[in-house]
Amino acid sequence: MRQDKDRCGKWLIDSHGDAILKLANISGFVSWRAVQSELVAPRRLPDGLIEATFPNQSQPDLFIIEIETYVDRSIAPQVFEDILLTRLERGVVPDTIVLVLRPKGKIDVERQITESSQHALTTLGASWRVIELWKLNAEDLLAANEVGLIPWIPLTRFSGPPELLLRQCRERIDQQAKPEEHEALLVVTTLLASVVFDDDIVLAIFGGAKKMIESPLLDRLLAQRDRQTKQADILRFLKSRFGNVPGDLAEKVRSADAVILDDL
Repeated sequence: MRQDKDRCGKWLIDSHGDAILKLANISGFVSWRAVQSELVAPRRLPDGLIEATFPNQSQPDLFIIEIETYVDRSIAPQVFEDILLTRLERGVVPDTIVLVLRPKGKIDVERQITESSQHALTTLGASWRVIELWKLNAEDLLAANEVGLIPWIPLTRFSGPPELLLRQCRERIDQQAKPEEHEALLVVTTLLASVVFDDDIVLAIFGGAKKMIESPLLDRLLAQRDRQTKQADILRFLKSRFGNVPGDLAEKVRSADAVILDDL
């Protein structure tokens, strides 16, 4: 599940990061984008980084997104490291959102951490927002009428039979998803729903999603989004360094493959 969760989470952050911000009650932004991390030699990278621009702002705000399948005592040190590394790289303290899919025993989700030096002369601390999916109401997310929220809904609280909830999710995807995202939304919703519900029920409602899960569909979509992000970052850098980018040069950047973009 770890690898599947990572792939699902990355795609949802890249494609529907705005929905994740709304899960954390962050609203009012006029634009957003997922950005690639450039942290120097970290032991691990955050699951995602999102830049969101709010009205009357010249610079976007930065959000770390972490997605954890189960409550675990290792979450707090990992998130603390993410925050520190991002502060060093970007020069700002990022807002941080931790999504936890399922509870585990009686372990509580930590929301802050404090560490002190050996002689107590220095203290470091951080806190973050935790979203416990199983405590959210499915009806509230369905009422938001946003397809980017649908994959999270099977993990939320629902009073009716699971088949009804999953069928509602399938109907919303069929009705609201963009054609190029329809299959991917089925895949990630199937994988996340399987954390909670029996595979037979999930696959019966989402049809041929098992075949799509076994295909490289998400990998292709993620690779495409990664190329687009790198292209945009390169063009933004060229414009900030040298001024307006000539059209022919911009077209060469947009048509460059992954290897060339990595070299650039």
